[in-house]
Amino acid sequence: MKRTLLVFVVTGVVCSSLQAAPVSYTGTLAYNKEAAGADGTLFVTGPGDWRWNATKVAWTVSQSSACGLWHYEYTITVPRTSGFLSDVQCVIVEAADGSPYAAFTESNLFSPASSPSNWLQKVEVGSYNQLSDATFVNLTKTLYGIEFATANIDPTTLTVRFDSDYAPVWGDFYARSFIVDGEANVLVNDDLAKIGADTDPSVPAANGSVGSHVLVPGYYSCVPVPPPVPAPGAVLLGMLGVSLVPSLRRKRWL
Repeated sequence: MKRTLLVFVVTGVVCSSLQAAPVSYTGTLAYNKEAAGADGTLFVTGPGDWRWNATKVAWTVSQSSACGLWHYEYTITVPRTSGFLSDVQCVIVEAADGSPYAAFTESNLFSPASSPSNWLQKVEVGSYNQLSDATFVNLTKTLYGIEFATANIDPTTLTVRFDSDYAPVWGDFYARSFIVDGEANVLVNDDLAKIGADTDPSVPAANGSVGSHVLVPGYYSCVPVPPPVPAPGAVLLGMLGVSLVPSLRRKRWL
């Protein structure tokens, strides 16, 4: 029994070494990339309040286990200089629009939340641009994604978070202040502001930023994360465990 238990223990060590490790990606965009030490650039429009070196968007996208939900978290930091024009009212995170992957829907969105906790008063999935809705100030391209919004809570540091069964790809980000006398401050990732068709990088998710993009939910995936290569010691233990099995069988029949 003790020797049999040793085989199971050794096998368990080898198996645990082959389990997929947690995955986590982080990155930042800032109005002044160099001053903030950011990975990419934000494009800012409006009366000027958000044109500040420390204006930034930081994100963390993680998966704690193979085939588990992905956790998305975005933190927007802007200055407080002029009341509601300084405060974030609306955020849009791009998501898969159906080409080439199946469109992201509300059924792919889990546990949306914010910090401050009472900021989040609206969550919706759809297509947004200023031509169809003038409240999306300076959103000159159609952006399909998740809208998070508030009605009367006015932080200058805001975090929105959610879980999803969609894995991350590179995409776009939009945030807008409250609208005051027809004006609002707006920030987008720099690539979204460029003239012409919107094209997002197709390279795999990673730390940092590619072309001033952020990581967003891009495609349904339950493909396990590739397991790490087992350490030489784990391989040796595995071989030892296998080698013990014939010996145990011979002694059983002696």
